[in-house]
Amino acid sequence: MIYYAPALMQKIGAVDPSSALQILAEVYHQARELWPFSSKDADATVTVRIDALKEMDVAKIFEPEAGHFWVLSKSSSKDAMVVLKPVLDLQSMTWEENRILTFTHKKKNNKAKTAARFNMLFSRSYRGHMARSGSNLTRSGSNLGRSSSTDSNRASKLLGSFTSARKSS
Repeated sequence: MIYYAPALMQKIGAVDPSSALQILAEVYHQARELWPFSSKDADATVTVRIDALKEMDVAKIFEPEAGHFWVLSKSSSKDAMVVLKPVLDLQSMTWEENRILTFTHKKKNNKAKTAARFNMLFSRSYRGHMARSGSNLTRSGSNLGRSSSTDSNRASKLLGSFTSARKSS
């Protein structure tokens, strides 16, 4: 459950519904990386708080202040929250408990694609298909390795851009 999703949709969705859905889709996607589907936990609920995003202007979400980035951070086995972190925290972050959120503006003609991605991520038929196909939906194995590698790559790029920006100033 994304806590404050309706508030985000009311504020940002009223001005830019496509961006609001893109934000929620990224939060859902990274939450699924932190809590991969497993049939034994199918009836469990995870709460993801987006307090930090709900009152912000969309421009500040997509372009956070210099030297900062958005991260979805586990606060317990059933809770996570979106927080704005300084780039310098990258070195001490654990990828088992954190996921970098990459909010990017999609082209306007991708509205249908964004909505389809959002629906696909959490539809029952998608979960059922993935469970039947045996795709990386367990807590062990290649799913965590892939996620860690992906976030490590994101972290390296983010840290590199921050370092080059500091050198040029």
